Amino acid sequence: MTPLHEAIEIAEAHPEVAYPTLAVSTKIDALVGLRRYKEALQLANDSLIRLKATPFDGQKTQLYLSRGTIEAKLGNRSAAISNMQTALGLADHMRNFRGLTDVGGTLAQTYFDGGQLHEALDAINAEIAANTNIPNELYLAPANLALKAKILDKMGDAEAADSLFRKSITLVDAMIQRASTVSVERLLLVEMSDIYSADFASLCRQGRYDDALKVLEKVRGRLEAEALQHHSSQPLHAPTPQEQELTRLNVALINTDDPKKRDALMSAIYQTEIRLGPSKLAAVSIVHPVSLPQLQRVLSQDQLLIEYVLANPTSYALAITRSGIHAYPIPSRAAIEANATKYRNEIYAKLTDPTLARTLFRELLAPIQDYAEKRDLVIVPDGQLHLLSFSALVNKDAYVLSYHTVDVVPSSTAFAILVKQSENEEKPEMPYIGVAAWTQNSDNRNPILRAIKRS
Repeated sequence: MTPLHEAIEIAEAHPEVAYPTLAVSTKIDALVGLRRYKEALQLANDSLIRLKATPFDGQKTQLYLSRGTIEAKLGNRSAAISNMQTALGLADHMRNFRGLTDVGGTLAQTYFDGGQLHEALDAINAEIAANTNIPNELYLAPANLALKAKILDKMGDAEAADSLFRKSITLVDAMIQRASTVSVERLLLVEMSDIYSADFASLCRQGRYDDALKVLEKVRGRLEAEALQHHSSQPLHAPTPQEQELTRLNVALINTDDPKKRDALMSAIYQTEIRLGPSKLAAVSIVHPVSLPQLQRVLSQDQLLIEYVLANPTSYALAITRSGIHAYPIPSRAAIEANATKYRNEIYAKLTDPTLARTLFRELLAPIQDYAEKRDLVIVPDGQLHLLSFSALVNKDAYVLSYHTVDVVPSSTAFAILVKQSENEEKPEMPYIGVAAWTQNSDNRNPILRAIKRS
């Protein structure tokens, strides 16, 4: 952080130097990331005082937004909302659609967290309208559509919420398709994971487990299926006509509330994605992620597949056997990942911590009723659970590995694909070697005499 501090000090010592916008905003973000909220708030306050008599409304907008975000983290919701409303007013005055998009989504989330659902709905509607004015910057659109879905779900309109979740996930799919590498795809999935977890939770509450599984598998299955085949990186380039068409379809999807038009647009988006060139397996996963009946058919009688969905404030474990399915609420992403990271570090350091191993078992496996009966576990992890050894968790005084086999797979779709591929593989042809019995009488004469006779 030293270079940032130096840049700010130089600007303060020399009034003729331009305002160090980038250094200030970056330092505030860094301090917030380190949870040094008071220092971050003081820097924002000092910067606003310096900018008070200037026309730099863009910088002021960012600072008021930062100040509002910090106040929200400190639990001062009224002060947070006041700062965000000031930032919103400045952005609106400038007709700064990017600023309206940034501020509107954060303000809506703050209202939502405080239970002010109608105010949250008004704020997110304004944000979505602003975002459609910058069609080449739709990165925030999926999260904000999902936030509107959560608001409506909380207000009791499950049908409207479901429609918005479909829109949001369709946009994420399009973003993933346009990512340059598989690594970038995975980063996008992490950034957008709350969208999938919120939709998953909503569908599970409605008992729509097949739809809930498909929500996860459209992306998880797609990424892992694509990784099973060659994936070449895409260099930076100007948007192609097909990519421009995808952007147009995305904006149209955001703007429509007609169910028939929405379905037609989603179909067009998926077909456009496929034409952009995913692998054969990825194309199958986009359009036909594994369904619950298909997955259950490839599970053996002794297998229990557990697909984890980490989220805040509640995570889920979707437990699937050949004959049943159940979604179990488990602790928050923050709690689970903190314990998983700590336990992993202790294993790497060759330490033992049976207490923490039992805690993780209670969080991740103990709630699942079929765990004791099924001996073969198939784990689909999420987040930091990808790096956790489930075999090393402890139930009472025994490691999980003592009584269960544990297989870790990247997604249910990839698992089903690999099982089917294994079943369909032709057995290699073995060359036939025939050995006949010896039919002549053995010659017991002296070897020298036999040699003289042959000569």
